[in-house]
Amino acid sequence: MAIKPIIPVGGNDIGYLKGDKNEKLFQWLKPIFDNLQAIDMFRGRRRDDEEDGGRQPLGDKMLANGSLELEALTYMRGRSLHGYWVILDESQNTTEHEVKTALSRIGGKTKVVMLADLSQIDSQYVDAQSCGASGVIEGLKGSGLFAVVNLSEAQRSPFTKLVSERLS
Repeated sequence: MAIKPIIPVGGNDIGYLKGDKNEKLFQWLKPIFDNLQAIDMFRGRRRDDEEDGGRQPLGDKMLANGSLELEALTYMRGRSLHGYWVILDESQNTTEHEVKTALSRIGGKTKVVMLADLSQIDSQYVDAQSCGASGVIEGLKGSGLFAVVNLSEAQRSPFTKLVSERLS
């Protein structure tokens, strides 16, 4: 399951989106699909090696076969997630309350990967000290049920590293 806060950059929303939940969430969760494509690319598979002739990206395939479910953080209230792998994306742009909402829905046999880059906060409501990711790190440190992996270098490209260093 991929969960993402629906927070427009700069606070400017694009308004109503037609379609069912997945169609509406697809644009917000495009980064998850980008990452799945990168994983597939770095595993040494070429898109034209796949059964479908390489026409269907990995994320689309996972949606089609039910191995990937999309959810907006807004719709997490009341859910209990048992037996999932959960990706909580963009948690640097969430409040502590929003992250608590997502994490308090985690049930048995569920693993959570919370993604955050404190140098890429673009929400006007939080900063590196008050965001949900920082709150989780501070609140859960020392527990055997929790771990943090800090990546020391930009993972997108050397250009991203340059932007992060010089424009922060």
